[in-house]
Amino acid sequence: AVQANSAAVSITIGDPYERQTPHYYSYACDDTSAVTIDGTKVTLNIDPSHFAIAPCQNYQMTYQSRCFYDVSPNHNWANSLPNTEYYDFWTSCITTYSPTRNALNNLISTNIVLTFSEEVREGTGNIVLTPLGENPINFDVTDTSRVQFNTPTVQQITIVGDVPNEYLCVGTTMQDCKGKPMDVSIAQGVIERVSTSSPAPAMVLPAALNMQLTGDAYRFTMKPADLTPPIITVVSMYGISESVIRVTIRLDESGTTYCRAYDESSFVPIS
Repeated sequence: AVQANSAAVSITIGDPYERQTPHYYSYACDDTSAVTIDGTKVTLNIDPSHFAIAPCQNYQMTYQSRCFYDVSPNHNWANSLPNTEYYDFWTSCITTYSPTRNALNNLISTNIVLTFSEEVREGTGNIVLTPLGENPINFDVTDTSRVQFNTPTVQQITIVGDVPNEYLCVGTTMQDCKGKPMDVSIAQGVIERVSTSSPAPAMVLPAALNMQLTGDAYRFTMKPADLTPPIITVVSMYGISESVIRVTIRLDESGTTYCRAYDESSFVPIS
């Protein structure tokens, strides 16, 4: 377990590419409004009014020597986490999802639309859809018939689901796809940013976006298969002529009705 030092030392979160202003902010290690310690875990709670965490951004965290010490009688100090080592992470570039996360009863013909915080283009690889318990379904990011980068801003990607006989269930049966939770994953390099510029003297941004989705971070559920047969609600018939009758059958849902006519005396089908 550790404790925070009350001396004038700090923990800092920063944007190494300096794309936002301010591009770093420091908290005192013993600032309990920002630094929470639970045993061996230290959590930095960043106030958006001090430093907003933006999408599609790289962040680095550092802290000074003696920011933390253990709870032993010796009070052993933690070494610094300097700029040359730092804790590094990227935030997701996706800002909105359609269908929304955890949405239910989505048709297998649904288009998946992902909105990014900046303009993007295709990289290399696949956007992968995985129905629960089934094999992954790959959508090549360069296949313009199934993956479309929407114009004019190119901040949206559409995975096209409205393709007859395939839909979102390519390579699997419709029954194995319907009703299943569907996970969407996008690995590093599948999507690239259009602009890699950043203010001098900061480094140029990498073109390839980091992993955007993995596991069940973006999951929605397909509409279950309809296993209930239609019910006949109305049957009416009347004679049009001596040899022709008209029969009207109404079902409680869309479907196809097959009819045969029988001779009354012999009950042998005549059509």
